[in-house]
Amino acid sequence: MLKNVISRVTNTDHISVGWMYLISIAIFGLIGMLVGFAMVVVTSRPTLLFFNPSMYTRLFTLHGNVMIHLLVIPVFAGVFGNLVLPRMIGAKSVGLPRTNLLSWWLYAFGAICMVAGLWFGMYDGGWTMQIPLTSMPQLSFFMLFAGLLSLAVSAILLSINVVLTVHRRRTSAVT
Repeated sequence: MLKNVISRVTNTDHISVGWMYLISIAIFGLIGMLVGFAMVVVTSRPTLLFFNPSMYTRLFTLHGNVMIHLLVIPVFAGVFGNLVLPRMIGAKSVGLPRTNLLSWWLYAFGAICMVAGLWFGMYDGGWTMQIPLTSMPQLSFFMLFAGLLSLAVSAILLSINVVLTVHRRRTSAVT
């Protein structure tokens, strides 16, 4: 079983990478929905004892970052660029398969950094991370920025791969 998982996450085939993106996006989308549900609970019962007054801002920050950076952005290039686009243009694979796999690994690392900030104390400031809203920088705040940096590099590599695939791998019938 472990050998199968290792071979799956090191496979450079664009269909495997596309499915890894799809599964990861589904998992983090579920996490984002659960955090959104927790926000509803916080606003519906403000007297709950396990929520402090700044909990809504912290949940809002996590929910916005998860939904934007872990769901919306990678769904287009990650899923569409790996599963749909090569078939649409008649390509046998993507232009840079190893870069494609590297972009998924950077996505997974950034997502884990972002969500792991929960264990080191949650960060606040909204998904835009405006300075007046943020508290003093803590380890969780730096983990958020490390995750965002990794996600940005992942999105850039994936976008380069999509453009290169369309430009170099399309069939002669597609102009």
